[in-house]
Amino acid sequence: MNQSYYSGLRPEAAVPAPNPYSVPQKPSVSLTEYARKTYARMFGGLLLTFAVSLLFLLNSSAAASFASAHTPLFHIIMVVEIAAVFVTGVFVTAIPPAVCRVLFWVYAILNGCIFAPILLIYGVGNAVFAFAAAAGVYGMMTVYGMVTKRDLTNWKNALLIGLFGLLLYTAAAMLFRLPVNDLLISLAGVALFIGYTAVDTQKIRHYYRILEGNEALLKKFSSVAAFDLYLDYINLFLYLLRLFTKES
Repeated sequence: MNQSYYSGLRPEAAVPAPNPYSVPQKPSVSLTEYARKTYARMFGGLLLTFAVSLLFLLNSSAAASFASAHTPLFHIIMVVEIAAVFVTGVFVTAIPPAVCRVLFWVYAILNGCIFAPILLIYGVGNAVFAFAAAAGVYGMMTVYGMVTKRDLTNWKNALLIGLFGLLLYTAAAMLFRLPVNDLLISLAGVALFIGYTAVDTQKIRHYYRILEGNEALLKKFSSVAAFDLYLDYINLFLYLLRLFTKES
């Protein structure tokens, strides 16, 4: 199974500009509590994804059929996942907070189905090792993104260009059957999502300060931030798995 992952392509959520004439409201939660709830939602999504994957693996024949990536259900799930990412990013200000949360949990469940054949191909042991490595790297970049005084928004353009370049290279190699440098792709993917992790972590602070006092929007953008951080971890895990192992 080709393991390049589309999830890094998510629309940037449009944050409403603060009203300079509005009366400041006392925030209902602290930044620390807001970040804690966001990360709790993200980790809940990860646990749900891997729980669904392991349950799916109990029926190894079903997981093996998914590994071909040619079943209609596989493509339906992929389309629904892309739609969930798109709707959450583009229409976040128009949909209720509960819908944002539902889309996130639905995505996490469906992603578990997609992950089952990946775990089957690479082995649960290798997946656990890559998961642990991703956790260590992700944790360090999360701390950096949360405590650094440096504005990381200027990283976004470079990361986006790099991501598009990586996906175009992978797509061209598949389409024209060009030789693929797995090591280069894996290292580039790891580097990109290390950067995205720091940027998306800092966005939690950004959302909190802009939306301070607007509880409804804070809840929405907590779901958006959790979604972005979830995608960062998933992609980091996948590229590390690709880096550490070979398909059997």
